[in-house]
Amino acid sequence: MLINLMGQSKWSWMNAYRNRYGLIRDDIHTQKKTLKKSAYWYRKLSDSNELDAD
Repeated sequence: MLINLMGQSKWSWMNAYRNRYGLIRDDIHTQKKTLKKSAYWYRKLSDSNELDAD
């Protein structure tokens, strides 16, 4: 369900604490930040400057 409310989407608020997007995981209780698996993938992509097809 996606409802646009003056530039904000209701979906993003409904999932604010369940779905976390981005490259860094932030524990809301301890504020500890760790890199996600996607961050390591992005680092590899950036370092090699090539995208694997598989």
